[in-house]
Amino acid sequence: MLGILGNKTFLLFFLGNIISLVGFGFNLIAISWMVLEETGSEFALGKIMAAATIPGLILALVAGIIIDKVNRKWLLVILDAFRVIIISVFIYYFNVDGFSLTILYPVMMLMGLSNSLFWPTAQAFVQELVDKKDYFPANALLSASYQVGSLFGAGAGGFIVHIYGPITALYFNAFAYLISGLLISLAPFSN
Repeated sequence: MLGILGNKTFLLFFLGNIISLVGFGFNLIAISWMVLEETGSEFALGKIMAAATIPGLILALVAGIIIDKVNRKWLLVILDAFRVIIISVFIYYFNVDGFSLTILYPVMMLMGLSNSLFWPTAQAFVQELVDKKDYFPANALLSASYQVGSLFGAGAGGFIVHIYGPITALYFNAFAYLISGLLISLAPFSN
């Protein structure tokens, strides 16, 4: 199974996916911490998490059509770049105006949209990267990358938030998406 990592395109995609998921973990911890710290309201946190989830429900109706019509590699790169921009804009507004749920709702909705499109695109992209005989082991590695990235992202994100605060964790979040996009863009694949 690990022999698939000898495929340079798959390896860069695999590493990019793990790093993207680490960024997602940082985001989840930082935003949750920030909302609870600033509002003291578990209800507000629930509404923010719902704002991040609801767009994915709507997008699920057309995600397959979008994924099948575009170059999946570049869609992944664009989604990473889009998430870098969204997090950067939120950090900017936070540094200028302070915390605002009004700003955070659309930020989380846009993040939810891009996250909801990134993961199925990554799963579909695997089919293009490996031979048919390697499809199941590649999917197993992709599944493992979700677990590793999420676990490390949440753990490291919690540590960074505790020591340095949620904004620092969001800087790490944006940097993770940037690195993910760069790795995936460097994958020698064109279709």
